[in-house]
Amino acid sequence: MSAPTVTRQPAVPQPWQHHDRTTLLDSGSYLIHRDTVTQPDGTEGAFEFHQARVDGALTVAVDDQGRIAMVRYRSYVHGEVLTPGGDVDPGQSPFDAALREFHEELGLDLRVENPDVVDHPRLLAVAHVPPTAHWPVAKTGHYFWGGTLTREQMARIRLSDEHTEWRSAPVRGWKDVMCDRDYKRLMFVDRARRSGTTVYQERTTARQLDRHGAPRDFEGIVVFVTTPDGRLLMNLRDRKPSIAWPGYWTPVAGWREGIETAFETAAREVMEETGVAVRDLRVIAGPRHELVSHHTVVLHGTCEGDDSALVLGEGQANRFVPYGEIDKLVGPTPPYVGHYLQLIGG
Repeated sequence: MSAPTVTRQPAVPQPWQHHDRTTLLDSGSYLIHRDTVTQPDGTEGAFEFHQARVDGALTVAVDDQGRIAMVRYRSYVHGEVLTPGGDVDPGQSPFDAALREFHEELGLDLRVENPDVVDHPRLLAVAHVPPTAHWPVAKTGHYFWGGTLTREQMARIRLSDEHTEWRSAPVRGWKDVMCDRDYKRLMFVDRARRSGTTVYQERTTARQLDRHGAPRDFEGIVVFVTTPDGRLLMNLRDRKPSIAWPGYWTPVAGWREGIETAFETAAREVMEETGVAVRDLRVIAGPRHELVSHHTVVLHGTCEGDDSALVLGEGQANRFVPYGEIDKLVGPTPPYVGHYLQLIGG
């Protein structure tokens, strides 16, 4: 009779034992630690590891005219002009970090100044920021709503030593003082503020397209809506200096809302401004006109009807204009109109 087989159970590994820690480097956002440990096999030794503080928290506040408050940093590392914010400290939540940074950088404690904002925290946006030449680790930024600041509150702003100035301005007013990367992020955050929707953004080396071939990271659209008999739907824009092409005859254009796709933004803007249901939307292929921002998607769509079917939802007037009469309109048209009409065969 053979001897019974004995199955040996593997030894239960012991947990790591941590004895003490020495921080070799603490640069604020990057740390190097050396721990004295006992490993699961009983061996004692040192374990060295690197730790990056990768979470940031920022606050978006506006003045009584809806203009966004920004600060200028002394250092180029973070970006020269940004909303108030900074790193999330160990043991701190992103929202608490945003409140702390706002207080430290502007001298205003939102717990006192805008308590309703603190009682009802609102996360506007989350942005994944990949490494750059000046910032070698990826970060995740949390943007929180800071509410509206009164003129009296803004008069009491006192900057920290990190900054040289602050001011408030419409989104378009920041374009010339911010790098393109930071301006694009500002438009994305303001879209969340306007729409009341939390949005997510990540930046990759290659531009990502949706299933219709439109960029996912767009912020505005221009729609060339044409009829089978060769007319272009045009809108006479208001004479407001804060908008693009004030007082011009343009195709329908507008800003993205919430998490819309380019096609959804186009359909909504055409309906809101003119009452027309556009169909057969497509991205216009071909070279971009130099006066059209690369944050804008240019599309072509079709419809049927005449001026009697149009509803004025925005601007001064709407018209279906024959291609050959566009140059004869009483009022200027942007130079890009002819460029894109050629691309769609108009």
